[in-house]
Amino acid sequence: MGIIYKIILLFVTIKAIVLGRKYSLSAQGYLMIYLLITFLNETISWLRDLIDENSKNGLQYNIYIIFSIIFFYFFFKKIFKSWLKHVFTVFFLCSIIYILIFTNFYSTDFDSRLGICLVTYYIIVSLFWYYQKLNTKVISKITVDPNFWVSTALLLWSSFSLFRIIPMYFLEIEDKVFLGQLKFVLNLINGITYFLFYVALIKYEKQLDS
Repeated sequence: MGIIYKIILLFVTIKAIVLGRKYSLSAQGYLMIYLLITFLNETISWLRDLIDENSKNGLQYNIYIIFSIIFFYFFFKKIFKSWLKHVFTVFFLCSIIYILIFTNFYSTDFDSRLGICLVTYYIIVSLFWYYQKLNTKVISKITVDPNFWVSTALLLWSSFSLFRIIPMYFLEIEDKVFLGQLKFVLNLINGITYFLFYVALIKYEKQLDS
């Protein structure tokens, strides 16, 4: 399932690159940058595991998490309006301060607190977007908005990831079989998540062509 997920991610990344060359990166909310970094991160991790399955890639993922938080701050900042933008900025700064003070983001081991911070961040940001969208009078369907698919993707991924990240080190010792099953399910969710990103890119393309 992990290979299938990576193939989906590659396909979506290529779509974002093609769309970026056809129009501009800003036209798709710079999603190409996020998708490309994500694909490179997953590919490097996969290659490291092939070379040495005991290699530590915690620092790599710790840095990637910080990148993701910063990226989606700028992605949603231009979408949020009035007081919600200010609340979002405060929430973002609190997340960064928490990471710098209370986590070992520089460690070669993956810090689960960073993972929990990321999924919490994604959940809150997605709910912020839903709140704004549902309280804004619009004529078109909510599914026409590309940001609906991005927010839904983040909410879906983060909700399931909580069940993988929180008990990760406990299950590594107590129940590796169940941990493997959780990893399989999360890879499935990863595939669905990036399929939703693909739908978002299609919606961006339709807006640009109209």
